[in-house]
Amino acid sequence: MNSAKQYKILVLDDEREIVEYYRQMLECCGYAVSTATDSNEALKMLRENYYDVIIQDLRRAGIAGVEFLVELKKLGKKPAVIIVSASLNDKLERDLLQAGCFACRRKPFESRMLCELVAEAIEV
Repeated sequence: MNSAKQYKILVLDDEREIVEYYRQMLECCGYAVSTATDSNEALKMLRENYYDVIIQDLRRAGIAGVEFLVELKKLGKKPAVIIVSASLNDKLERDLLQAGCFACRRKPFESRMLCELVAEAIEV
């Protein structure tokens, strides 16, 4: 995917190892990746930059889940949001999708799935 460098991805997770793993995986797919380990840092980055896709963990300290989607809308930003979490259930997934989330995936998942999902999000 040669043109992927133009697409900017923000990865948000409170676990540094997860953030770095996703960053490496997405950069191998050709994306420009920024990372944050807390919601305040991510919101600051979102105020200053545009991102095509946000990949975020559902559970973390601070603003998370549906609340984060609400804050994102307040900023007037409309990136595709992908939620990845081990704690997803069907009701929560429905709530997130209704709140504007592009997709939800349960951890663990195959690593190639992340790049495929980002490519789908960008195409929409």
